[in-house]
Amino acid sequence: MQMQETQLYRKSANHFNVSNSLQLLYCFTKISFGTYLLLPTQQCNYTSFSEFYYENPLHKWIAWIVLHSILNTILYFNQIVYMNVEENRRNLAQKLDQIRDQEEQFQAHFIEDSKQISILTRQIKYEVQKSVLCGKWYSRLLGIIYQLLFLYGLAIFLSQETSRTGCEYYQYYFLCTILILSIYQYIDLYIIAIFCILFSPFLILFLIYYCVSHCTKRQQKREAMERLNIQSYKPNCVEGDPECTICRCAYELGENILTLTCSKFHHFHESCIMSWMNVNSTCPLCRKAI
Repeated sequence: MQMQETQLYRKSANHFNVSNSLQLLYCFTKISFGTYLLLPTQQCNYTSFSEFYYENPLHKWIAWIVLHSILNTILYFNQIVYMNVEENRRNLAQKLDQIRDQEEQFQAHFIEDSKQISILTRQIKYEVQKSVLCGKWYSRLLGIIYQLLFLYGLAIFLSQETSRTGCEYYQYYFLCTILILSIYQYIDLYIIAIFCILFSPFLILFLIYYCVSHCTKRQQKREAMERLNIQSYKPNCVEGDPECTICRCAYELGENILTLTCSKFHHFHESCIMSWMNVNSTCPLCRKAI
């Protein structure tokens, strides 16, 4: 019986290829415009390329963006080539359990929604990046570098060094375009980062409160232990039933037991009352402060 790729896998693989093609087109656009803005005709009043490049951080940032786009182009091109090889595509479908016979596919009646396609596309991307020459670590490294370039570009945008008129007019708007597209591309990441920054003071206050509270409880526990009577169990050494009312186990000879100051009948295993004191500072029976 002939086995075929599932309809969901075909749609996800096509979505992955289209996404890579669009990213490739985006990289080519950045390389083209960035290279044009670094040409000698755009140097204006600068006497040499080294002066044009080193004295203005905007020109340096554009050069790094062009280099990063070239490296990204290699990654996306390798991924497209990999997925266009029928054997690779088939092996990946088998690895993701997306191979079915015709009868099984007819009986399944899957409803492929955008969420399923998005999830499977991410799985395909992960597996392809592990298989191509420029693997997942290469992709992650480029991602980290791009975030650093974004912060560098944002700093240039906010600084007074960037001229918004004259010779650097087009360079400035190239910077703005890349920053806007980056925010749109990584909006989820930036929202999380902004959320962390905004709530970091509350998190710091909570950590300080937790540390102080924890240290206070430890100090109170240490002081309480110094006041309490710890003894090794012997027959008839305690009043009332010779058992711990926390774990309901009878005392055995030689076990450490502890009698609270609130009543001579309130005695427990040392380990039991210590565990109790980690969450409560009152007697388990009468609720008086230990």
